[in-house]
Amino acid sequence: MLKKCKITIHDISIIVNMKKTLTSIKIWETLPHTSINKKWGDENYFRFNINCPLECDAKFVFEFGDIVFWPECKCIAIGYDPTPLSNNQEIRLISKCNIWGKSTCNMHRLKKFSGQEKVKIERL
Repeated sequence: MLKKCKITIHDISIIVNMKKTLTSIKIWETLPHTSINKKWGDENYFRFNINCPLECDAKFVFEFGDIVFWPECKCIAIGYDPTPLSNNQEIRLISKCNIWGKSTCNMHRLKKFSGQEKVKIERL
């Protein structure tokens, strides 16, 4: 069965279909979790303290809807439009990240946040 979780930033909820990866297993085992939202360009990210190495399909550039884990800084990241490192309209993060989930929710709603909002991630 496909596992799902919900990321809520202030008043916006994002349903995530979790992939079958080591990262998603570790995230699932740690839920529920609360943190503080931060911004970098059109990316929202928040601290998630697990140890997880880069997976074989880790990358810098993501598709809209990908939910990733940044092992280097122990953060979950949600990119939805260009970041300061992007070429054209790509979603490029600062270093390689593990894709652990996918969402069809409208991530562009996250633009309204400036950072410092409460984040909650929980199992569904």
